[in-house]
Amino acid sequence: MDLNSIHSVAEAERIFGRLEGTRDTSVLKIATKSRGNAAGGEAAVAQAVITWAQAQQTAQLTTYASDQSDGQIETLTRHLVGLCAALLCDEATAQDGSSIRGNLREAALRRLNILQGRDPRSGSRGPQIEIICADHINRPYPATLYDVDERGGGSLRSESAFRDVGRLMLRATMPETARSTVEPRLYSAIGDALYELFRNTDDHARTDIRGDYLRRSIRGIQARRHALLPADLDRAVQDSPPLLSYCQRRRVREGRSHLQLIEFSVFDSGPGLASRWLGRPAAGREEELIAINACFERHSSTKSIRGRGMGLPIVIAALRERDGFLRVRTGRHSLYADLGQEREAAFGTPPELQQWSRKGDVPQASGSLFTFLFPLEDTK
Repeated sequence: MDLNSIHSVAEAERIFGRLEGTRDTSVLKIATKSRGNAAGGEAAVAQAVITWAQAQQTAQLTTYASDQSDGQIETLTRHLVGLCAALLCDEATAQDGSSIRGNLREAALRRLNILQGRDPRSGSRGPQIEIICADHINRPYPATLYDVDERGGGSLRSESAFRDVGRLMLRATMPETARSTVEPRLYSAIGDALYELFRNTDDHARTDIRGDYLRRSIRGIQARRHALLPADLDRAVQDSPPLLSYCQRRRVREGRSHLQLIEFSVFDSGPGLASRWLGRPAAGREEELIAINACFERHSSTKSIRGRGMGLPIVIAALRERDGFLRVRTGRHSLYADLGQEREAAFGTPPELQQWSRKGDVPQASGSLFTFLFPLEDTK
């Protein structure tokens, strides 16, 4: 099964569809570089790779590296999709048939060490940054997201610490000319949103529905900036009509040449929103959708802890204020909300989630992926 080098939502859905009939017999052939990443596309394809790996008894990867000494092995791990594939696979081969799993894992771990350190920016190129947890290889605690005790156990850092993460990620993605113009409350809003979404992965996505640790588990946060010429909108959001409609509603400010969008994605490998909410697999797509919507209700929580249940409403409120866009991919649903159209909604009002595609049934995906975008107005 070949993985296209252009990462898009449509490419992710193609992989999900291919897996429906083959599940545990698919060898994944992955391109060394990604030639282009449509808005929301890289995290979507990373979720597809996670879904592929979890469906395999033995996750086998083939690459375009010629042999064990090929520099493409290192290059492959420099983008999110390749890094996830390298961390999840059980076997990897070069074009000459030789095993390169050891070489690929070593390259992946070198980059993971940077992304899990205090300055993950140095592990990413261009206007993007990612922080990754690889639970299944006992690498679950990036220093920016967790405090680690002397026994090696980790606890999620505080909301205020996540505001620092929001600042770190925004500064890594924004043009330098824009940093001084961003109001401080944007950093706080992004940090709060990341805290609430990532806390869900920590609480609910490291084990299966029975409470057993997942055999293969990647969790992470990615941020990136898209600078889009109006003429390039079709390419940037290819095969994504809901996102195209949102982008076309935006206007490039006078004196500016590009539409600037900031993207954040939070993803995991867990049972998915509906299964966690219900405590079991959903009986069908309708019950699953009801459960997903329930997760966005104010004071909804699967844990009977005082103060819980405000996470997703906080995220939605922050996005409404910023004229944002939300995509949620979990189970057999791909949903979105154009939150800029809901700016007058009261806090705690669930988003108006709509189906991403009108094509009917949606293939099963592992875990949950939240992608949100908002415009960065004050940029050149």
